[in-house]
Amino acid sequence: MNIDVAMGTLGRVQQFKRVIHSLNDQSVSGNMHIYIMDGNEDDAVSDFMAGNWKFHGVTIYKERSVIKEKHWGKWPVLYNYMFKNGKSPLVTYWSDDVYPEEGCFKTGVKRFRDPKVGAVAFSWRDGESKPYKIYGTEMHKQVMVNFGLFRRSVMKEVNFIDEGYNFYNADQDLSLKIWYKNYQVLRCENAKVTHHQGDKSKNKHRGGDYHAQDIQRFMNRWSYDNVKSKSVKF
Repeated sequence: MNIDVAMGTLGRVQQFKRVIHSLNDQSVSGNMHIYIMDGNEDDAVSDFMAGNWKFHGVTIYKERSVIKEKHWGKWPVLYNYMFKNGKSPLVTYWSDDVYPEEGCFKTGVKRFRDPKVGAVAFSWRDGESKPYKIYGTEMHKQVMVNFGLFRRSVMKEVNFIDEGYNFYNADQDLSLKIWYKNYQVLRCENAKVTHHQGDKSKNKHRGGDYHAQDIQRFMNRWSYDNVKSKSVKF
């Protein structure tokens, strides 16, 4: 089953290169189409990706050419752009500092044999010394996909990632939208990834004000009253 791997990169070229190598080493790399939103002004990413890879395909977008300036670095907008240009039945949002372990994607793909599975959450750790975990959403305690796979048709049905979020809570929101539409969001402990604690990306949408706005948006949508009355809108 083919997979669209959408990832953004900004100012962390060495980490990005390591991630690409780790994706290329996956046993299903030949089924992956890598979509890259390049926020850098130079051609370092394009030059690197011109090498020989096992991937089914590689598509690179220059963020400054395809995204409006006010949305530069706003990850829901960047990833939706890539998702909507893809075609594979499975999709994932990835980061330039997240490394999958051997067999990660192959293990995750197997969980989609049931058509009612909308998403699969990989087990991840924040640094090599930390334990692996799969988190739940802050409200309603459903499985949250920080890193994992999604069924494209389900992503389309729930209108992809909510672009009203700046930086925070959009992954929780997406997981709950899939659950709310009566699809399964499954835990997949044997599919493991490591979030590398390296350089921070230069993302202008991080910070206190954005955090507060995103939390409020999330809580307003997913209030217990809205869920109980089936009046959640998205």
